[in-house]
Amino acid sequence: MSAFELRRPFPIHSLLVVAAWLTYLVDPEDVVWRFIKGASDARLLEHIGFGVAAAAIGAGILLGSWRTDRDFIAEGWTAGSIRRRCLGEILHGIGIASLVPVAGFVILVAGETIRSVRYARLEMRIAPELLDARRVGRFPAPAGPAWKWVVLSQGFAWCAFVSMVIFSVVLLDRVADYLFLGTIMIAMATRAMLPRENFVPAE
Repeated sequence: MSAFELRRPFPIHSLLVVAAWLTYLVDPEDVVWRFIKGASDARLLEHIGFGVAAAAIGAGILLGSWRTDRDFIAEGWTAGSIRRRCLGEILHGIGIASLVPVAGFVILVAGETIRSVRYARLEMRIAPELLDARRVGRFPAPAGPAWKWVVLSQGFAWCAFVSMVIFSVVLLDRVADYLFLGTIMIAMATRAMLPRENFVPAE
């Protein structure tokens, strides 16, 4: 496992999303429409399908941000909280993957599962070191209130959730394009504001 995976999970996640989106070059139908297009009530099923996807993203965010503020004073680095964040990231990936074709869905869900599990294992490995470092003041928590870092690290995910909720209601591709473009821009902006080492002590 690489320390890069722990300090830079967002670029890896972004590459998986891009790879999944590129499958539209060979398949024009998203995974939800692929399985419901022949149904007599396809429109209703499409609303429900993307509504479930929005719920998956929301559940993933709640699991990922549940007491995340404790991470920044090291008390959140327990096996239970790390596993919750891992499950939350996988659920978030499943929700986003509903927007891409079948092949993209498989790429994104499988990739996010592997990345999240590896990330969680690496977090558990360095948790004792982090606790010891903070106890002696060698690696202090980032300056400012903990909620500030929670907002910055989770802001883009909430935008993705809101975008998916709106899309599940209107089901207009052009609206989805603008919503998720805005989400990407917010993700880039908030990630740029996070501390360079992402709260992880240098080796």
